[in-house]
Amino acid sequence: MKIVVCGNYGAQNLGDELILEGLLKSLKSISKSAEITVMSATPQETAKRHKVKAVSHFAAGLRSLFRSRKNTRKAIKDCHYFILGGGGLFLSLKWQANIIWAIQVFHAYWKKKVVIMHGQSVGEAKNPLFKVLVRWLFNRAFLITVRDQDSKRNLELLGVQQPIHVIPDLAFNIERVTPVKKHQDYAVVALRQLASLPASFSEGIAQFLEYLIKEKHLSIKLIDFQKNEDSIVHKNVLSFMEKTDKVEHITNCQDPFALFPEAKLALTMRLHSTICAIKSEIPFIAINYSPKVKGILKDAKFESALVDMNNVSLQTLKNHLDKVVDTSEFNEQALRTLKEFEQTILDETLKA
Repeated sequence: MKIVVCGNYGAQNLGDELILEGLLKSLKSISKSAEITVMSATPQETAKRHKVKAVSHFAAGLRSLFRSRKNTRKAIKDCHYFILGGGGLFLSLKWQANIIWAIQVFHAYWKKKVVIMHGQSVGEAKNPLFKVLVRWLFNRAFLITVRDQDSKRNLELLGVQQPIHVIPDLAFNIERVTPVKKHQDYAVVALRQLASLPASFSEGIAQFLEYLIKEKHLSIKLIDFQKNEDSIVHKNVLSFMEKTDKVEHITNCQDPFALFPEAKLALTMRLHSTICAIKSEIPFIAINYSPKVKGILKDAKFESALVDMNNVSLQTLKNHLDKVVDTSEFNEQALRTLKEFEQTILDETLKA
């Protein structure tokens, strides 16, 4: 069995690498002999990190649509299944992303491969062209799974007729995480740089971190989930803080699960930093910047942990310290749900 997996892999984003780790574990549990090839932005890095064969994505320019890389074309030509996902590939944060991922899956349809749209978040399509495009792409898939009920509803509103299954994010499939009983005196913080961040955002975060340092006696670990990009917002937060040795800025984190389980608290913005907190079974406050964050936490009944991006302040964050939630039960249920999905629907699909 030959499988090609395509997503936002090799792009120096920790969250996407956690998705791929969970997806590969799922596929290998179904077929140990499966030959898996990952389409990646940096194939050599992906091959080294995940111990799989990797090839480049197709280029997105019109000129190169039919002249793309030989190894990638061969991988799709020879495969039995093409998996697009997981992640927020069609969330419409950037319209270019819709085109990029459409080009990747188009080649699989062109070669008449069995396509699985797997573990995705799908936003509300406002552009008429994108509505047609996304509907066309998903209606031709053999299997569709999404990460939250809102994504399912968005696809149904677009006119997708195929059955749509809701499953937990694929990162929940990672089992190497061991929650600890005795936590260290630090909080982990993972923010996301956005052009739309309100002017008061960084100052509000800085005041809250100083409160955690002075009143709660915690040190702070700032973790960049997207290399280089997240450093911008983290450095901006630091510019509003007094100089202290209680803050560590980690710019090249390889494994967030080396840090999250022992933390006493997480302040998260990146979706997968929130998932790391849930899997580590530690209290967290999540800053909502995207439908995928709200959608997943709403389904998990963790809405009380959400703070709107435009309402970040010292007082708001302090108020949410009393609303942090117990994640252990949801973490166990998410893993059970993924296991059941592997053993039934995905197993039947890959062996059909």
